[in-house]
Amino acid sequence: MTPREDALLLWFSEVGKSDAHLVGGKGASLGELYCELVPRGVRVPNGFTTTAVAYRRFLDAESSREDWINVPEAEGLPKLRMEVLRASSLSDALQACFDGANPDDQLEMHARTKLARDIIVATQVPNDVKGALRLGYERLCDEYGGEVDVAVRSSATVEDLAHSSFAGLYRSVLDVDPADPDALLDAVLSVFASLWHPQAVTYRGALGVDDHDIAMAVVLMRMVPAERAG
Repeated sequence: MTPREDALLLWFSEVGKSDAHLVGGKGASLGELYCELVPRGVRVPNGFTTTAVAYRRFLDAESSREDWINVPEAEGLPKLRMEVLRASSLSDALQACFDGANPDDQLEMHARTKLARDIIVATQVPNDVKGALRLGYERLCDEYGGEVDVAVRSSATVEDLAHSSFAGLYRSVLDVDPADPDALLDAVLSVFASLWHPQAVTYRGALGVDDHDIAMAVVLMRMVPAERAG
């Protein structure tokens, strides 16, 4: 694996349309846009994308039972939470959430996916991923001469293909306030968790996409006020 393919984040200037496997569809498109238009004098807001590597690092990091001890039961599935608490990583916990699932039972899938999202937002992000996010944000602030509000946007590695469209299924968080030290990380976790909304899981199942073959990259870019962007 090259250093670029092992990176935890990549800037728009470092990626293009062929890099969806690294930074997801949106991240690759924004990189292509930035690289093509900025040299022509178009003022494209800069930003960076956490990579599929960062997401999988998050999934595979050893997790503590204490992270999930306050996660509520899955409604109608009283034994499921105990199965999750036995997992040693988030990846194993997500696998436990869906073992034996009936995708045709909407209430069951709602309960399973909610548990999956709850454990994601309760999981500690690895220090190297947090560090990369912090340094990326600091560099963005340096570029624009002070603290900047950011948009935190979903960018899954399998989205908007020739035979599918995931538009609106994943979460983006706009106008994240840098004055709140936890806001940025909370927004990233919220985007990670949105990979497991019931509509997204059901749609991937209908397309035959394996949930565990997909990764969520997260775009962080300067938030431009609407009255100035037009």
